[in-house]
Amino acid sequence: MELQARIVRDAEERDALASLPRIAGGVPAVGDGAGSAHGTDYAVFAGDRLVAGMHLVAMDRLAEADPRSNHYGSARFPVPVATQTVLTDLRADPDQTTGAAILCLTEAVYADFRAGGGEVIFLSCPPYLAGFAEVMGWRRIGPGSETRSGFRLPMALIAGDWSHLELVRSPLLDGARQHPPNFDLPEWFDLEFPEYCRPSGARAQDAIEFMDSLVASWNAVAPLLLADLDEEEREGLLTAAQTIDCRAGECLMRRGGSDRDLYLILDGAVEVSGNVRGARQVRATLGAGQIFGEGGFLARTRRSADVSAIAPSRLLVFSPADFEMFAQEQPLVAMKMLRNLARALCLRIYAGAAN
Repeated sequence: MELQARIVRDAEERDALASLPRIAGGVPAVGDGAGSAHGTDYAVFAGDRLVAGMHLVAMDRLAEADPRSNHYGSARFPVPVATQTVLTDLRADPDQTTGAAILCLTEAVYADFRAGGGEVIFLSCPPYLAGFAEVMGWRRIGPGSETRSGFRLPMALIAGDWSHLELVRSPLLDGARQHPPNFDLPEWFDLEFPEYCRPSGARAQDAIEFMDSLVASWNAVAPLLLADLDEEEREGLLTAAQTIDCRAGECLMRRGGSDRDLYLILDGAVEVSGNVRGARQVRATLGAGQIFGEGGFLARTRRSADVSAIAPSRLLVFSPADFEMFAQEQPLVAMKMLRNLARALCLRIYAGAAN
């Protein structure tokens, strides 16, 4: 079915968009959507059916008291505020939305923004979607904070940064090449945000497959590590793990360490970091449903990076000894978990979230 993305034209279409569920975690701004009076609604249609949409809020139309400006620190960006916008309030029909539809929508929003002289698109991203956002071309610009939608990471896309979009193989690259590149703003960004300036990975799938992975991630009913397990099997597997709570800033893993535990994030967020020429750089940001520590768990390798919580977090910890004991008692369930672990690692590579 033919897809068409455009600006929402009337109250009927606006009501249809508002009736769609907001994506759990999605990409809401701090204020959870400002409403059409303060921005522009975009939607993608499959034939006559509206299947997904998002909201753009021009930064210069926000009141000074609006929390978004503080959340993003937009005033320090050396471009006019009129060239900055916030992408927010992603909504989608979970039964009808495809990767192709979201790609069509995102490309239309980007094309209109660039055609109008836009330079920076901000979004407030849930940690578990940070890897996808980074492969689209967004980069973190701060440590994150609690919002009305939960813990969110402020991110920015330098719309005219051809080099960065090429580096991550962003699906937006072809659209970017329709306009002159911006050389000064990317250089400023690298100096202003040295921790976050380098991408954590690059897209390994074609654009549609990549977007299909994104749609699958927000439609998932359980963490991938526990997928295909019935309730009894999940409960049995959880007996082989320990649940821990940690505070923001707590170090969970150090580079070179010999511990071998596998971690599943139940709630909260962590960042994976390393040292590049004496400077700390964030390699990846992970959130609920994602895993880390798999190298030591599976291959008995030493830890390759530091991992710290960036928000109050709850983690499920699997030690090799406890898991091996469980595998002797429940070999089928253990096999399913290891299969899911392999799938998770493949998806991380394909989505570009692995360094």
